[in-house]
Amino acid sequence: MALMKCPDCRREISTSAEECKWCGCSDQVRLDRSREIFNDQLQRTTNDLMNQIKQEQKQKIEEENKEKEIKKQKAQEERKKAKELGISVEEYRKREQGKANLGCVVIIACIVLISIYWDTISQLPIVKSLID
Repeated sequence: MALMKCPDCRREISTSAEECKWCGCSDQVRLDRSREIFNDQLQRTTNDLMNQIKQEQKQKIEEENKEKEIKKQKAQEERKKAKELGISVEEYRKREQGKANLGCVVIIACIVLISIYWDTISQLPIVKSLID
């Protein structure tokens, strides 16, 4: 025998009972109230999901706006620095990219030199103290 709660008195009754033994609520009333409860729950769930979707969309728009603002500020800074140097923004960007590339080249060169001269470098007292 399966049990359910009476929608009127909220006490447990048999699902096969034609009326609640506690309050007399009939099958049809229980069915109608169950439908109402289900529809209310469905509406609340739908509203919650819609609110969640709206919130996520709002957050996405805010993040996009922040990214746009950061790009805008970066572009303004680039224009300002390019103007100070008396060059175009494109030339300024090329210089900055060149600096970044040069930094990578320097790091790679250091790694290569260290690997080539490791036997000599590893004998230096300061390096020995770090290794040991």
